[in-house]
Amino acid sequence: MKDPRAGVETSKLSNTYVAKMFREIAAAYEIKGENRFKIRAYDTVADSVEHATSEVKDLWEEGRLDELPGIGETIGQHIDEYFKTGKVKHFEEIKKGLPPGMFELMGLEGVGPKTAFRLAKELKVNNVDELFEALKAGKISKLPGFGKRSEDLILKAVEGRKEGGERILLPVAFSIAEKIIEELKRLPGI
Repeated sequence: MKDPRAGVETSKLSNTYVAKMFREIAAAYEIKGENRFKIRAYDTVADSVEHATSEVKDLWEEGRLDELPGIGETIGQHIDEYFKTGKVKHFEEIKKGLPPGMFELMGLEGVGPKTAFRLAKELKVNNVDELFEALKAGKISKLPGFGKRSEDLILKAVEGRKEGGERILLPVAFSIAEKIIEELKRLPGI
């Protein structure tokens, strides 16, 4: 579903999605050896967006992005471009040459950018399901720098994802719960 006010799918307007986008850029910078201050700046913005009490899309529309810690002129321009066009050309350039699967793997507990990069590149996996197949085949423990213990920890993270799905932040869960309660109150007999 597209937001009529922007060229972006509604699900991609959420703070969670925007924060994920900035975390991916921080990870790409880390893999490409960018200076740690730039990496930290993008991580800080991701944290600010993720923990914001207002939707970043609303702050952007109201011209109040500067209320969030870490959002300066350059990052503000990236957010502006994203909400207007649905993409950020600079981000696409940064991610060029990186295996796309690495970004999904980073969502696993204990799997950081460098590990995700190696797993995606060396095992040629594009998602968690393909990683699970590589785990079942014992391929991870055969990689240099990985052992049985690493393989077991990654397997535990993959199984945790499969069982419980992705985790969501408490403010997001609370908002969803409030909407469900309101709908339930409208039902007769409740």
